[in-house]
Order: sequence, then structure tokens, then C-alpha cells
Amino acid sequence: MYRHEQTYKNELDAWKLYHKTEAQILQQILDAFNDTYTKALKDRMWGYGNTSPFDIITHLVTKYGKITETDLLANRELLTQPWTPPTDIEELFDNIDTCIAFSVEGGDVISDRNDVSAGIATLQATGLFIHPIR
Repeated sequence: MYRHEQTYKNELDAWKLYHKTEAQILQQILDAFNDTYTKALKDRMWGYGNTSPFDIITHLVTKYGKITETDLLANRELLTQPWTPPTDIEELFDNIDTCIAFSVEGGDVISDRNDVSAGIATLQATGLFIHPIR
């Protein structure tokens, strides 16, 4: 009898922990996004009470996760945005890496040649690295 009670208690504790964790994750997701993006899943009476974090993430990816041609064009423009010292050069490299990753995800890969050319052009635009880059 004791074993059954202990097993029940352990399973109940695990169930409570699962639901508490799920509620906290759900709240973090809802806090991260404006209600405009998730209101399609919100029940008038229960709010998000019957909605799982997985449901919200799936909705966001399905509805807003598609990369468009406009997004890819904006990404290309972002690749050539100016960089000015004394900002760390790592920010320039991070911007280039982020733009490349986005282009790969969108199916419009920026070649190594183009990303190096964009980096060099950005450095030359500062006027500080003209001779060392030649």
C-alpha cells in the first residue's frame, strides 16, 4: 500500500511540476510578443488557458516565419550598413555573419566573395583602412 501511495505522490508531483513549467514557458512566450501576433489563439472566455507553448510557437512560425523577397532585399542592404569606430569591429563581423545566416535560411545565399567584398567596402567607407586593405 505504501508503495502505491508513494508512486501516486511522485506522479502527482511530476504532473504539477510539468504544468507549472508549461505555464511559466507560456507566460514567457506571451510576454515576448505583442498580443497582436497571438490573439488568433486567444479564447474570449479562457484567454490562453487551453493553449500550449507549442501551439503558440507553431502559430508564430507558420504565420510570421516565412522569409519574403522584401526581407531578403532588406538583408542585403543591412549587409552594407556603415560601421564606424570606436564601435568594436566584432559588431561588423557579427552583422555580416547574421546577414549570411539569414540569406541561407531564406534560400538566397550570399557568396563568400560577396560577403568579403561587402566587408571590405564597409571598412573602406570609414576612410581609416584604405591603405592596409589594398
